[in-house]
Amino acid sequence: MGTPVLDVARPFIHGAARLYWRIRLEGTQHIPTAGPLIIAPNHVTFADPVLVCLPIRFAVHFMAWDALFKIPGFAWIIRRLRAFPTQIDSADPRSTREAVRLLQAGQALMIVYHPLLAPPDDPDPRVGARRFATQVREAIAASLPKEDRSEPGA
Repeated sequence: MGTPVLDVARPFIHGAARLYWRIRLEGTQHIPTAGPLIIAPNHVTFADPVLVCLPIRFAVHFMAWDALFKIPGFAWIIRRLRAFPTQIDSADPRSTREAVRLLQAGQALMIVYHPLLAPPDDPDPRVGARRFATQVREAIAASLPKEDRSEPGA
C-alpha cells in the first residue's frame, strides 16, 4: 500500500521540485518494487524525505528526530505519514527494535542523516544505516546535491 497523501500530491511535488530545485530523478530503474528496503539519503533540506520518496511507489516508514514529535499538529501529520520517533543524541533501543521489525516484515524504511544534528564526535554517520542493512536485501543511498537554493526562500 502506498502513501495516499503522497500518491495524490506526487505529480505536483515533482513538478514544483523540477522548477524550483531543477531536480532530476536518475537511476530510478534500480529501485525495487517491494521491500524490505532501506533508503538512506543525505539530508540537505527539510524537503528531502518527500523528494527522495517521489520515485518510490510503495509505503515508506521514516525514522524521525524525536523533537519533531513535540511540535503540536506536526506530530499528528508525520505519524500519519508513517514516521516514528528516534533519539539522535543517544542509543534508542525502542526505535531500533521498530526499525528491525519493519524490515523483517518486508517494509521500506528511510533513515535520514542530517550532519548538523549529529553529535560532534560522530565518527561515521552511515554506521546506523549499515547496521540495519544487514537485515535486508536492498538498500538505496540517495544523494541530494547541496546548492545555493537548497532551502526555500534562500
